[in-house]
Amino acid sequence: AQDDKLYRIEVSSESLLHAQLALKSVPPIASRLLARHWEVVEFKDPLLITGDEPVALMDDAAVDPGETLGVSLASTIAFPTDPWHAILMHRIGGAEIRGRRVGGNDLAHRINRHVAFSCHRFIVQRPGSNLAADLELPQKASPVEKIGQYVIYRRNLSERGAAAMREMMLRLAQGTS
Repeated sequence: AQDDKLYRIEVSSESLLHAQLALKSVPPIASRLLARHWEVVEFKDPLLITGDEPVALMDDAAVDPGETLGVSLASTIAFPTDPWHAILMHRIGGAEIRGRRVGGNDLAHRINRHVAFSCHRFIVQRPGSNLAADLELPQKASPVEKIGQYVIYRRNLSERGAAAMREMMLRLAQGTS
């Protein structure tokens, strides 16, 4: 899928150069998603929210939103499709996968926290519900930071997640892992 002889992704205008860079990242991200175990979770009540960026990177329950460092490292990627359903994409070797299961209030709350943190402009919930009101979210980090000789652009990291990324980048810059 990444063979330039089979296809090319190009943008004809220099003003859209950023779009070309973004499009080139689609095949590797798609292959990472397709390599995961997918699971549909159904909730008995309309417990899920969504928003302008409804894909959430999650790790185990102890990890707060904004601490997962990218698609490859996330143990689970959550995508609520409506107030009753979510698709969970688990990293292989992670959680037990059943294909389809019923989710409980704790899982819905965890998905909602991560989705709300991922959103930038708006959160959507079912009319009459108040699901987003009690969500405690960590402070978002600045999306741009200079670390050594690198300028890092990262979206959807908390202050704690940004500190973990900063530490990782400093180790890379020093040639250690």
